[in-house]
Amino acid sequence: MPPSISVPLAFLFYGIFLLMFGRFASSAFAGLVFGYVCYDMLHYATHHFPMKRGVLLWLKQYHLRHHYKDDHAGYGISSPLWDYVFRTTRR
Repeated sequence: MPPSISVPLAFLFYGIFLLMFGRFASSAFAGLVFGYVCYDMLHYATHHFPMKRGVLLWLKQYHLRHHYKDDHAGYGISSPLWDYVFRTTRR
């Protein structure tokens, strides 16, 4: 996501975290940011790095089917878990 969108969203989420977590907001927000950066790096790698075998190849194929075959299913990038939870798996 471009900084022009992600920075204002970060401030918004930090404000929400302050209301929800009080003095623990910084720790919770750091966890959110760390998780998002890990997700974003994996998404970038899925599109730009060769993955030749194993789980990473399977994840790459799973995600690229979302982009090039059926963009209404298969949103999972690091795991198909949430596709099962939200019933967005392919039939």
